Formats: sequence, C-alpha cells, structure tokens
Amino acid sequence: MAIEAQQVDCRGCGAKVDVHAGLRTKTFVCEYCGSVCEGDKVVAVQDMQAKREEFKPWSHLRLGMTGEFLGHEYQLLGRVRVREETWWWDEWFMLSQTGFPLWLQEGEGGFTIFRVFYPTYPINPWNAGSFVKLDNTGGNAQVRERGTGTIAFIEGELTWGAVPGDTFNYMECHRGPTRYSIEYSEREIQYLRGESRDSQEIYNKFGIQERVPPPLKFDDDDDDDDDDWQDDQGHQPYQAASSESNSMGAGGKILVLGSLLLGLGLLIFSGVAEGFSKHVKSYTFKAKAATGKGDGVLLTDDHGKPIAITLPKARGAYELRLAASPTGRKGWRGGYCWWTQVAFLKKRSKTQLKKIKAYLKKEGEKMDQWTRYQKVHEVNAWFGRYWGIDEGERWNENAFVKQHYFRTKDPGPYYIRVYANNCKDYSSRKANPVGQASITVAIYKNVWMTRWMFWGGITLTVLVLLTLIWRFRSMFSDD
Repeated sequence: MAIEAQQVDCRGCGAKVDVHAGLRTKTFVCEYCGSVCEGDKVVAVQDMQAKREEFKPWSHLRLGMTGEFLGHEYQLLGRVRVREETWWWDEWFMLSQTGFPLWLQEGEGGFTIFRVFYPTYPINPWNAGSFVKLDNTGGNAQVRERGTGTIAFIEGELTWGAVPGDTFNYMECHRGPTRYSIEYSEREIQYLRGESRDSQEIYNKFGIQERVPPPLKFDDDDDDDDDDWQDDQGHQPYQAASSESNSMGAGGKILVLGSLLLGLGLLIFSGVAEGFSKHVKSYTFKAKAATGKGDGVLLTDDHGKPIAITLPKARGAYELRLAASPTGRKGWRGGYCWWTQVAFLKKRSKTQLKKIKAYLKKEGEKMDQWTRYQKVHEVNAWFGRYWGIDEGERWNENAFVKQHYFRTKDPGPYYIRVYANNCKDYSSRKANPVGQASITVAIYKNVWMTRWMFWGGITLTVLVLLTLIWRFRSMFSDD
C-alpha cells in the first residue's frame, strides 16, 4: 500500500506537488516546471523532460513503486543521480509506512541496500587508511573506493537538502558481505551500512516483470566531451557491453579449467586439513572466583591463581577458541560489551626473582604473586550483544566466539591468566558488571593455517565462474 500523499505548492510555478514524507521533506522537485524547492526557496531549475531522458535509470525502477524490505513495505520517493568523471550511480530514497528511511544504491548494473548507521568507532574520512574499523560486529573493513561525486539530477522528494551541482566526498568500504558508505563534506558526515543485492531480487521485490538489462560499459572512444556519450538508445553516458568476443580459444579454456581445478583443490585441502588439529584441553574461567578492582576482574582458579598448562610439541600452529557466556541480566536497554585478555605466563628464573626482590626491597615495596610470572603471549578479544529500535525497526547484533592462532618455539609448562573488563566507551557498562560473565578457553595443536588456502580457493573459484558467466553472457540474455 502506497504512503498517503500530501500536497504542497511549488515555489516556482505554484502547481500542487505530492509529498509523502510530510514535515520530513526538505527537498522536492516539481514535475511540471522542474523547480528544486527547499522550504520556501527555489534553489535550482531543471529541464525535467530533457533531464529525465539524459539521466534515466539503468534499471526499470521508477518513483512510486513499492516493495518489501526488512519485513516492511517501502515506497520509492526520490532519486539522486551522482556522477564522477566517467561513471555514475543513483541513490533511491525509500520510506516505510512507519516513516523509517532506506537507501537503495544503483550503479554499474547492481544494487546495494543501505540504512543509517551510527558507528561504534567514528573515523576521520579525510585521513583514513586502507582499512578502517567502524563497529564491533567483525574485523576491519577494506576501503575500496574514494572520490568526489557531483549531484547531476534530482527527482521526487528527499529528507535532506540537495541541489544539482553540489559536490561531496565519498568512501566505500567492504567487510565480507557488509558494505559501508561514508559521504562527507565540511559540514557533515553520514554513515550508511548495508549489503549488495542481486538485481533480479530487487526486481522481484518491486514486482517488475521486465528482464533485467545487461550490465553497462563505459565507452572509451568519446572521452573528449562528457556531453557526447551516446549509444543506439540515444543520449546516455554508457553503452551495453559488446558480445563480439564471447568465444574462447584453446589456451584460454586450459587456463580457466586449470584455475578452476586449483581453486577447488585448495577448498578441498583446506576442508580436510581442518581435521588434522587435536584438542589439548579446555578451561572455563568464571568471574565469581575472581579478584580485581572496579568493574575489571581476573578470572582464575578457585584459589586466585593462574591455571597451569603444558603445551605439547606441535607440527603446525596452536589455536585458541574463546567462547563467552551471554549474560541473562534484564531490565536495561541497549546491550552490553566487555573486553577479555588471555595471557600465557612463564615463571621467572630464580636469578631474575632475586634481582627483582633486591630492587623492590631497595624501593621499600613488596613483591606480589604476579611478579613471579612474565608474559610470553597475549590475546585480546571483544564480546558483546547490542540491540535497539530505530524509528520502529528492531535490530540485534552479537559476538560470543573468537578464534586466535599462534606459534611458539618453547612448548612446555605455562600458566593462563584471563582478565575481563567492561568496554569503557559503552554507557550501560555499570548496569552489567563483567562479574556475571564466564570464558571458555579451548586449546588445539597441530593446526594447519589453511585460511589463506580456503579464501584463495573461494576467490579463485568465484573469479573463474564470473569469467565464464561474463564470457558467455549472451547465452542468458537472448530472448
């Protein structure tokens, strides 16, 4: 069901224009005279008839269409065409019946769905490196693209100010299937988080019956003038990729087949090698048997001492599998977060202890039990669960299992000490002291470091399959 429309007067020609976001609408475009209005001001005028044809979408999406996302029905209310030198993308603005916004990014023959995201770790995008950490749901995200976009065309309505000709900086980051988009200027920074979506899936959600058009390709022959990009369809800056070179020679077939077999071989070997590891021992540390100050605690044995362990000789690496127990405390909002440190300790030699005792005696201090140990290896891990409601939409994120690999040339007797502390930057940490938590530390030996084989096999196999699909795409596009 479409969102009920309200009518406002165009500040340019006075025509009645339908808006759907009510008081949230900050920018709207008159479909009659092309005026771009912000409140009581006309900030730009577009030749709508010519601009719609010049900047028409790659897909069959159109304003007013409705589709179901995240369990709610959304309606397409606005579109912004952004260009950067020789390529473009569209940002579709969608709104649910409950007033929750989503953004559907369309470009280069694909879609990504985004929602507003408030990062746990805000960054300065002007000086960010190649990898950034924005939240606690995983590792670092890789920065894939940076640049400056220019708004070339607007239609419909938006809940933010936008004027044709405005420019902004952007940064696109990937972490597995998760996509981050950061758009920033001197005035503001907007963070978005989402995932890529298959074009056919988007078509199905909007009930579009037409066939998904082929991917678009930049025409390298007309790079002298941005206004002279053409194809057989008329004035458009890109053209459908040619299918003249779909045939593959004998050498190419051998290369593709060899790459595919290598990729599958790496996947099989990485799967088999996982079974080579052997469980050494597991320990469960509970905070109730701890000593410590504030909201940080040492998780030790029942006598307040570190757990003794003997690491046997290993042909491969060792693996730590850390599993945290989620708390059952209720009556507070937002979630909880805590940080854990697992340290491998060695007893100091008698000669070292003698020197330390002499120094402490000279300083008038006493030696505690922890001075007897020196830290050899350390592992840090974050655990937590977060939930909330953003304008009627529920969300939930958690992380309770971590893996860590390490090597040592000195197997033998060690001691394990675990320290846990609430996340300092989380506002509800006092409502959930880490004293309720427990950690299970499982140790494995003879672990093959097969992650690079697994991901190498996945990458190689996917690249080969994508190459085959691209080479023979005409087989799938013929009527």
